[in-house]
Parts: sequence; structure tokens; C-alpha cells
Amino acid sequence: MAPTKKLKTTHLSTATRRWYDAIEREYELESHHKRILLTAAEMWDRAAEARAAIEKTGLMVTDRYGQLKVNPAVECERSSKVLFLRAVRELGLDVEAPGEIPPVITGRA
Repeated sequence: MAPTKKLKTTHLSTATRRWYDAIEREYELESHHKRILLTAAEMWDRAAEARAAIEKTGLMVTDRYGQLKVNPAVECERSSKVLFLRAVRELGLDVEAPGEIPPVITGRA
């Protein structure tokens, strides 16, 4: 298999770029896996940006009618974390072969 070219990661935060590079070094990834990994990294940074916005403006904001509502950044943070988790799961980096299934303990004698 030919080596795949490195994707541009300069837009990622320093910590996320280090994480991306560590995963890329540790695993043999094909080009589509690298794109999934990049998506995961972008979603992690997006969630962090949303978290910073929430910390700055608060969990609740006032709408144009003077009513309190949930800060839209809360949904952004939530959906970004969900997409991060899905992308990481899709990569399957920490999957081990299933062992023997332990017996179910019911408490009955």
C-alpha cells in the first residue's frame, strides 16, 4: 500500500494537533481513516470553542423578547462532542477482540 499524504492540520489547536499527530504515528491509517481522524479533531476543537463561548456568555442568554433561553453554543458543544465520539468509534482504534462472555449472576441459588 502506498503511503498516504499528510492532511493539513494547521487550523487545529496545538493540543489537538499533537493528539492527531500521535494517533497518526501510532496507527497505520489509510487516507479515509486520516480524514475521519481529522474530522474527529475538528469536532473536538469545535466543542472547545463552544465551551469557551458558554463560559464567556453563560449557559442561558436573553432573546430579543427578554426571555431566557439556552445559549445556542450548548447545542454546538453537544453535537460536536457526539460527532467526535462517532468519528473515534468509526476508527475503531481501541477495539480488542472480545473475550469469553462472563456468566450472568442473577442472585439466585
